[in-house]
Amino acid sequence: MGGNKKPHILHLARWYPYRADPMFGLFVQNHVKALVPEVHSTVIFVWPIKGAKSIEREVRTDLGFDEICITFPESTWAPANWLSFFRILWKEIWSVHRLDPVQLIHVHVLTRLAATALIFKWSTGVPYIVTEHWTRYVESSRFRGKIRKWATGFTLKHAECLTNVSTFLQMAIFNHGFRVKRAAIVGNVVDFDLFQIRAESSDPYFVHVSTFEEIHKNISGMIRTIGRLRDEGHPIKLLLVGDGTAMKMSRALVASLRLEEIVLFSGTLSGEPLCKAIAESKAYIQFSNYENMPVVISEALACGVPVISTNVGGIAEMVNDSNGILIEPADEAALADAILKLNTTRNGFNPVAIREGVRTKFSVAAVKGAFLDIYRDVLKSNTSTTTNG
Repeated sequence: MGGNKKPHILHLARWYPYRADPMFGLFVQNHVKALVPEVHSTVIFVWPIKGAKSIEREVRTDLGFDEICITFPESTWAPANWLSFFRILWKEIWSVHRLDPVQLIHVHVLTRLAATALIFKWSTGVPYIVTEHWTRYVESSRFRGKIRKWATGFTLKHAECLTNVSTFLQMAIFNHGFRVKRAAIVGNVVDFDLFQIRAESSDPYFVHVSTFEEIHKNISGMIRTIGRLRDEGHPIKLLLVGDGTAMKMSRALVASLRLEEIVLFSGTLSGEPLCKAIAESKAYIQFSNYENMPVVISEALACGVPVISTNVGGIAEMVNDSNGILIEPADEAALADAILKLNTTRNGFNPVAIREGVRTKFSVAAVKGAFLDIYRDVLKSNTSTTTNG
């Protein structure tokens, strides 16, 4: 990426923070933010809103790059939503490209955005890469349909690179028979300046952070485990951070088990309050039934906090005997044992060692370096092809 002018990278994001949901796809925003100031990035995010009356376009530049978030009225007829999505997206891509020619498109989450990037590539010669976060490839029931599979494989075949945040997810994709020109593992970004080691709270507690989706996160399993420990004479506190579809059910379960004094709800937290909630806990708990590579686990480890987690997805690529305890999904007895093990002390875990153990994968510098290497190689190759073609 030589020369004085920064390369213009256009990011097409399937999930991304916007006005109605500032936490939606935050990990994608953090990937883009990590690239400042080495490249000029523009993000386009298009999303349907139920009950909206008109198309709304929000442009932000405060993070050091351009964010274009467009919402449109959601139709009850699915084809109408698809048509609106692609019409808005295509118009916006060309508007951005005419203003400042794009050198590379970075697609975040398959498949419709990659199809758009492929058509743009055929039209202009601009190459694209794909970063996939979606765990749908893990279970055949969540990723099916001949057209969907064909489209996914076709767009991946024409991408210059596929990146994932875990080897687990990448292998799940390849197990469907998809092939790519190049593949790489690039971790989620953790702000090590924010997520720091702190002293344990004088009022000890365990913590869990999520979007409160019961089938995914098994919130009820954690609550029942805390109830079981209380009944056995261990009134251990659990702080549940976040909000979502399972919030009403979770609060009702806590009330029915009479756990209001030891299972606490903070609502959604971010920034310093989130760091404080995690860093001052005894341990972070992830009792999910399935996962890919939760950003919050790497944030907890950056705080030097040990992690209790189910051994699902790519979590074993982060959590091991040196920084936590892995258990099997839905095993509430094992969860109770792990909580008791870490309740008296953090069990001899070294916070500094835990923190440094994840810095090389998840720091801004590490993620930035990995993406810049990929961009540099793709742009160099594309320039050579264009010159020789």
